[in-house]
Amino acid sequence: MSKVLEPLAFSRFLEKLQTNNEYFTKLVLKHKTITEQQLKALFKGMRKHEFLHFLDVSHHVLCGDDSKILNLSKMLLHNISITTLIISNNYILPDRIFSIAEALSSNTTLEVLELNNNCIQQEGAFAIANALLANPRTSLKSLSMSSNAIGDIGTDAIAKMLITNDTIEILNLNNNQIGDAGAEAIANMLSINTTLQKLYIDYNSIETIGIFSIAYSLIKNNTLSFLYCENNANSYECWKWVILLLQDTKNTTIRDLAINHQDMVPDDEYYEQYAISAYLKYLLKTNNIIYNNQFWNQQLHLSFSTAIQKIVLAVLLCNRYKRMFHDDYLWFYIFSFFQRIRTLL
Repeated sequence: MSKVLEPLAFSRFLEKLQTNNEYFTKLVLKHKTITEQQLKALFKGMRKHEFLHFLDVSHHVLCGDDSKILNLSKMLLHNISITTLIISNNYILPDRIFSIAEALSSNTTLEVLELNNNCIQQEGAFAIANALLANPRTSLKSLSMSSNAIGDIGTDAIAKMLITNDTIEILNLNNNQIGDAGAEAIANMLSINTTLQKLYIDYNSIETIGIFSIAYSLIKNNTLSFLYCENNANSYECWKWVILLLQDTKNTTIRDLAINHQDMVPDDEYYEQYAISAYLKYLLKTNNIIYNNQFWNQQLHLSFSTAIQKIVLAVLLCNRYKRMFHDDYLWFYIFSFFQRIRTLL
């Protein structure tokens, strides 16, 4: 629930900004109801402030008057200290993001930008992508744009920007109506990009073709370490072969591959598939090669290279799922999983 910024608190913020207070490094205004005049005064004070590094004006702070966005953009054009800017949940439409994009085209200090849960759509994605392309001195390392309905076209624009960008290490495109076309654009980018380390594309509509495109791009990519692709329109069977592909090509950088989706499997196989997934993730994490793996009738037959791997697998499963579920029903399926491979353990 929004709270009105009291005059006394506002005057304190303004005083610290005007005196360039070196201990005033973080300002969080989320959920605050701030008038246009108050925000204008604050942003004006931030223009030359040298120590303020973190600014959070998320959750409706910028809603309403367009001048709030304009004043924020003007501040970004002049400020040389802010490295983290959070403007999520402000219902920023495409026509309101253009001024922020203009500031990004010249800003050289911002490292983290969170635009989650707005409505910038494909036009906004184009504006952000073009601004970063036009700024060879950008310092941006993390770009988060989840829940903005940018679709395949907007994703294509962001992906093309990342082909030449050499600063962004984290990209969040969760819940953006991305389909196979957008996934293929991401795949093309991954086959060339040498900077991106974490990619979030959960809760989209990527099907088998898109997933395989991304998987094949990882053969060439040697920098991406974390890929989060949960809750898309693909099957668990698809991911089995993707993981085998990564192992066969000896991908050495992927450390965390999030693919689980409870709707992928029938209810009675839910926990068992999680156990299988944990084992496959373990192999990716340790860069071990999967030996003689075949999938028959939804059952996984495994061969292990050393007794140590068997012990680590057991500990991994027990520790992971004891924390997550705390119920006996899960342990029944883990026990069942081990029973199926008992001849190999």
